[in-house]
Amino acid sequence: MRTGYIIATIALLSVSASAQTIDKSKLREATLRNCPTESLKDKRLIDLLIIEGSSLANFCECFATRFAAQVDNAHYGNENALNRKWVASRNLCIAMSIK
Repeated sequence: MRTGYIIATIALLSVSASAQTIDKSKLREATLRNCPTESLKDKRLIDLLIIEGSSLANFCECFATRFAAQVDNAHYGNENALNRKWVASRNLCIAMSIK
């Protein structure tokens, strides 16, 4: 779960501390780049995607887009809020993958 906070933090590194704004495009890119590696660690997710005929690429596209859309400036630096958005986005995209 900590992965969501870490990715959001990485995406925010280029932002000045005083601005405290989230660049959603960088957050989406970082999440999309990290998603396959993190997802491959979850055997149940991979099995589910295979059984349902979905792909990891489609799941990651859904997940990265949804996570970036859900996070806003109010979540800046709030690990609990970012983790909740991470889990909710992941669960929605899993549900969409299994139709």
